[in-house]
Amino acid sequence: MKKGLLGLVALVLVGLIAQAYLTAPNDEALVRETLRDMVAASREGRSNPVLDGLARSFTLNGSPIEDKREVARFIRASRPQIEFESVNPQVAGDRAMVVSAVSVRADTGPFPIQQRFPQVTVSFEKTTGTRYFVLPFAKWRVTDVSIDGLDYSQLQE
Repeated sequence: MKKGLLGLVALVLVGLIAQAYLTAPNDEALVRETLRDMVAASREGRSNPVLDGLARSFTLNGSPIEDKREVARFIRASRPQIEFESVNPQVAGDRAMVVSAVSVRADTGPFPIQQRFPQVTVSFEKTTGTRYFVLPFAKWRVTDVSIDGLDYSQLQE
């Protein structure tokens, strides 16, 4: 009886793991989903999903972002509306990249931001984790955003 029950539990676990692998979206779809979720959360002023999508070593134009709380405050206060002209991920192993023109609008008080950047490169890194302590899943996190024409070191001063 115990062996049969144990076998049944093992069979169910193997079935769930197989289903997770067989029905998992491809990497390009996961990168698009990560970017879409982060853009939607920033538009709504929800900083936690945005910060969750950033890698610990996140950089802007190669400069590390030291204070993620400042990023969270900016998102909550200004609710930036970010629009990518095209999202066509280029995936190579555990790295991915999206290159697109991007329009940004943000309500920053008396001086709202409205800017179009002709070339923005968003770099991603694939991380893995488990759901329910058993089911493996992949999560893509943003490691760097490079914006042509933006000197981040001047913004820090």
